[in-house]
Amino acid sequence: RIGQVAAVHLMDTDLAIESLSEVTDRDPDHAGALNTLSELYQRNGEWDRAADTLERALSGGQGADRGEALRRLGLLYRDHLDNPESAVEYFDEAVRESNDAIALDALISTFGDGRDDVRLRELLELKISIAEGDARRSALVLLSDLKIRDGEYEGAIPALVEAHEQQPDDLEVAQRLASVY
Repeated sequence: RIGQVAAVHLMDTDLAIESLSEVTDRDPDHAGALNTLSELYQRNGEWDRAADTLERALSGGQGADRGEALRRLGLLYRDHLDNPESAVEYFDEAVRESNDAIALDALISTFGDGRDDVRLRELLELKISIAEGDARRSALVLLSDLKIRDGEYEGAIPALVEAHEQQPDDLEVAQRLASVY
């Protein structure tokens, strides 16, 4: 707790690292402490050290802590360590283990470049099954766009109808739906 208070409220990185290091000395697999330590290393721009710390968090982490570590590793590898392949692997695992919404969005963004439409469809269908509100609506529209592009007009109709029902005043969706009909 001291480490988290020092990191979040006091913004005292040195005290936070010192406190959290004491925790990990006693419990090397303490996922919460390792996740916070990794955040501190990221603040300092120590990307490799942050990644190593998150890797350690994976070995002892469970549930939400593990999902967070997987997502954050994916973000680190994508944004700072220039390793998109590893990023995709970590994002995939975060989605499989905890349906992490941020990791799912990162995968959708990655596969949205047209390199694997089959995978993108799977990801969008997963998002539709777990998302609500605007997130679900945008996934419905993206999925319908893929289906329209592939000539599957009848398959696009249910997604567009649901997206239109969620926001009837969106003329763009209404126009797409009219075009498909």
